[in-house]
Order: sequence, then C-alpha cells, then structure tokens
Amino acid sequence: METFADDFYIFWRPILRPFGEDGKFLHLVDHGNVRRLATRGAGATLLSGGTGLATQVIATVVLARLLAPQDFGVVTMVTTFSLLFVNFGLNGFTEAIVQRDEVDHALASNLFWMSVAGSTLLTVGFAAAGNLLGALYHDSDVSGIARGISITIFLTGFQVVPLALLKRAMKFSVVSANEICARIVSVIVSIAFAVAGFGYWALVAGAIAIPASASIGAFILCRWVPGRPRRSPAARPAP
Repeated sequence: METFADDFYIFWRPILRPFGEDGKFLHLVDHGNVRRLATRGAGATLLSGGTGLATQVIATVVLARLLAPQDFGVVTMVTTFSLLFVNFGLNGFTEAIVQRDEVDHALASNLFWMSVAGSTLLTVGFAAAGNLLGALYHDSDVSGIARGISITIFLTGFQVVPLALLKRAMKFSVVSANEICARIVSVIVSIAFAVAGFGYWALVAGAIAIPASASIGAFILCRWVPGRPRRSPAARPAP
C-alpha cells in the first residue's frame, strides 16, 4: 500500500527521465493520485509566486540604493517590448506537450528545435530593431540595451520543452523551485554588476541570468537530450 511518504517522494523527486527506450513518454503519475498531486502542485505554485515576489521586492530595494532612477527607466523602455516577443515565442509549445494524448521523443525534439528556431528569429529581429527603439525614445543607450535584452528571447526558447515535460509529469514543485532559483541567481548577478559600477547593465545582466539559469536548471531536472528533427507518429492528428 502506498504511503503518504512514498507519494510525497514521487511528487518532489527532482529528476525526470521522460522517455523510455522505445521513445514513448513514461506516465510516471498514477491516475489515482492526480487530485492530490494537483493540489500540492497548486500549493507549490503559490509558494513560488510569493517567494518570487518577496525576492523581487528585496532586489528592488537593494538595487534602488546602488543604481540611479534613470537606469531603471531606460531598461524598462526596452523590456516593455521584449516581453511581448518572449510571450509570442512561447505560445502553443507548452500546451502541445501538456495537453496532447500522446507525446514521444521525436515530437518533443521537433517542438524543441521549432522553439529554438522561432526564438532565434525573434532575437535577431528585436536586436535589429534596437536602433529604431533608440530613435523612438531619442536615447542612444536604448539601442545597446535592446541588443543585450534580445539574448533573453533566445535563451527562453531552450527551456520551454523540458519544462513542459516536467509539467506533463506533474512535477510542479521542481518547476517552481527552478523559477525561484533562477530569480535568486538574477538578483545576485544584478547586485554584483551594480556594485562593480556597471549602471543599467546590471539590470540587463540580471534579466539575461533568469532564462539562462532557468534553461540550465530545466535540463538538469529533466534528463532529456533532443534528437534531430524527424517525423513523429504522435504528431499526426487523432482520427
């Protein structure tokens, strides 16, 4: 008989090997435990949100004493647009993995390379638009910041599929922990750059650190290596 401790260990066990030797997704969650795991997942998500908010507040207070107000303003001018590009690049990939009846290694690999390719195109486009943003705001610093922030779009494309596989296996706790760790790394990087006197580049470095850390953490938690793009039976529409 499965005990609470066993169920707790299965839910919080950090490492996921999503596919078997046949390439099919391993259904690691017993359907009888879905309700309990979903409830704990919601709790982990709420905890992650609260912790992330507290971390952000502390970081803002510290950075406000190290940076000038205009440093925050000039970076915000750019991130207002970059977040739109990031969200556009993420749309659909997570849902394609989480909600689909069947997912195999080939389908996940195809979606991964599509995500990376899309993020690369958006990154190049946003970086190229840096001069346009600089002219729009009449601030030459905006152009360089746009090119720096564009890296966040590229890095975000790497984490989408492994995080989606973790969510499909209902590993919400480790997904939340990954987000918290990424934010903590971002705060440390931003403060370090600010103390070193890099000005608004401290905020840019912190923004880049979030997707970089999250992508590294995603592949540590999800032991999966994408293969080359090829046709997948799971990609065929259901009859």
